[in-house]
Amino acid sequence: MSLTVVTDSAACLPAALADARGIIVVPLHTVEADDGAATTARPTVAELIDAYRLAARRGDEVLAVHVTAALSGTVENARTAARELATQGIPVTVLDSGASGGALGLAALAAAEADDARRGAARARESAARSRLFFLVQDLNHLRRGGRLNRGTAFVGGTLGIRPILTTGPEGIGVVETVRGAARARRHLIAQAVRAAGGTAL
Repeated sequence: MSLTVVTDSAACLPAALADARGIIVVPLHTVEADDGAATTARPTVAELIDAYRLAARRGDEVLAVHVTAALSGTVENARTAARELATQGIPVTVLDSGASGGALGLAALAAAEADDARRGAARARESAARSRLFFLVQDLNHLRRGGRLNRGTAFVGGTLGIRPILTTGPEGIGVVETVRGAARARRHLIAQAVRAAGGTAL
């Protein structure tokens, strides 16, 4: 029994490392909004189907470990792609990692060490559970328009220079702390990460 893992570019995996571990990376797309801000768009169902078909040719089972649904609709498209491939006799296990960035990359790497999809998914979940994601965004309206952040939080974030430090969880995006000013918010973001890692923030 062999397993091929598929993830997306939110995992920030270096190409050489992904190739060495046999992980297929599907790119997210960068979209420039009317106001000049750059956002990301999920891979299309067709792109995911192509990636999963390639994975199925490389291994007996396919496990797709994707960016948290709190930040992207990638998992939704992945499940649509998996349902279509199931009708063709190509089973694909789709996992919402609950993570992004390095945490997603580590989850994908952990999954790739397994021999089958069940063990791979368990390893990915275990890895992701040990990680916490903290982030700031320049414009909260993009998350609000995408339905990923409630209107009240977006409003507060746009008032009087208040910058919420955000995190993701099973319930979606939540606010860890609200800070006034971009520079101060970055310092508090680092402090939150240091404390979550077991260190002492200065």
